[in-house]
Order: sequence, then C-alpha cells, then structure tokens
Amino acid sequence: MGAKGHELLSEKHKNTHRKHNQDPAEWRPDVVHQCLLHLLDSPLSRSGQLQIFLRTKKGVCIAVDPRLRVPRSMRIFEKMMVSCLYRMKVRSTSGYLSLMKVVKNPITDHIPANVRLIRVEKDGELVDPFLLPKTLGRSNHEEAVKQVGTSTSSSGAFGALHTKKAEETFRPFAFVIGGMSKGDVDADWCPKHQVQSIRLGDRSMSAAAVCSAIVHGFEETWLAEDNKLANQS
Repeated sequence: MGAKGHELLSEKHKNTHRKHNQDPAEWRPDVVHQCLLHLLDSPLSRSGQLQIFLRTKKGVCIAVDPRLRVPRSMRIFEKMMVSCLYRMKVRSTSGYLSLMKVVKNPITDHIPANVRLIRVEKDGELVDPFLLPKTLGRSNHEEAVKQVGTSTSSSGAFGALHTKKAEETFRPFAFVIGGMSKGDVDADWCPKHQVQSIRLGDRSMSAAAVCSAIVHGFEETWLAEDNKLANQS
C-alpha cells in the first residue's frame, strides 16, 4: 500500500481492470521499473550524461534525478511511485534533494528548444545502436571542430567565428521510448509521422532491452577513454 492507502495499478489488479473495462497489459509499472534500472545503473548516467523524464498514461510528467537509486524490489518501487504521484515529489533521506518530482506539462518546456526527438518503435528505420553516436551529439561536434581546426587559423576573429559555427553543429537529442508491453507512444508533442522513427532490430525488443542497447552504444563512444583507463588499471 502507498500513501494514504493508494496503490499503483498493475496486472495483478484484475478485478479493477475488469470493472473499468481496461486492458491489464496497458498497466505495467514493472516495465518502467526495468527501464529505470537499466538507465540509472548505466555508466552513462553515472557520468552525468543522461537526463530522464517519465510520462504517465494520464499525461503526468515526472523528472528523474540521475542520483536516484532505483529500488530493486518491485513492491518498494511501487510505493515510491505512489508517493511521487501523491506528494508530487520523492526526497532523498537528507531531505534536501528531490530525486523525483512532478513537473508541469508540456515536457518540451523542460528540454532544449531545438532538441531532436527520436521515437523508438517497431516500424521505424532500422539502425545500429553502436553507430548512433556517429550521427548524433558529441561525435558530430568533435568531428566538426577537428575539421574547422585544420582549415582555419586558431587565432583572430576568423578562427573564433568558425569555432563558434562548429559548436553550433551540436544539437541536443532525446529518445522517446514506450515503457509498456504493447502499443505505440501517444504524445502530441512528438507526433508519429513528424519526427524521426527508428528501431534497433528486426525482432521485437522489450523497452528495457531498448534502453540498455542505446546507452551501451553511446558508452562505447562517449566513455571510450574511461574504458581504456579501466582496462589498463
């Protein structure tokens, strides 16, 4: 049980779903639990390079602090989510840090204005997750800086102008992943046929597997130096 007797709906509440003519497969907090475990336990998140937002079926938007340690127990995780939805936030044990908090919609108010939205779904364009960093984010930025550096002077206004242009080639991006067992993401701020849509394989993948594949792909590139040092030690 959660705050004041509230409880998070899941597949086990069959009578409630039957009473309200709901599909139990659409109420799967365990899917979100597994996704958060894969994301927040990743080296990418612990290095401060991952930002996570949750959006419920009813449109409630939740910001997740990367310092959150997701409970391993599903029962405790459900209590934490109920507390967040009821009290609008989950505080750390010290009380000074909000590890999860409900934020105002739309979610686009909390991400960069020029962010590139990418939906991950079964009928999207097939891509290799380990090649994503070469077309998104920091890899493009570093390559642009390298190319500009070899063709311009590093001093004076001319060099500064081109360095600024190189920095502007970086464009923030966000993956939209459905934390559910079936169906497509329904988000008016990320319409299906107006943003890029990708898939990571020809076979179906769980949401947690998708999260894991994406973060591993970026870790191989973004944390390459850290991985080398770890192997040497």
